[in-house]
Amino acid sequence: SDVCSSDLSGVLVPADAVVRWHGGQWVYRRSAGGRFERVELVDPRPVEGDVFVASGLAAGQMIAVQGAGSLLALDRAADLAQESD
Repeated sequence: SDVCSSDLSGVLVPADAVVRWHGGQWVYRRSAGGRFERVELVDPRPVEGDVFVASGLAAGQMIAVQGAGSLLALDRAADLAQESD
């Protein structure tokens, strides 16, 4: 399919910002207070080294590009700690 079609709107995300976890593709979006929250990409499509996302992210939102893998590792460690409690 042609993702450059004029009827599509969305944002391009750098491929380096995308992490894979539990069968999905995710990015870390900066939220209030400088924290990062993991956001699952809905129907992500590769486009020339980036990833096109039609919904879930808006232009101008800050996402982690460098260090996204480290943020995922911290999330996974926190999940494991909660499961062992």
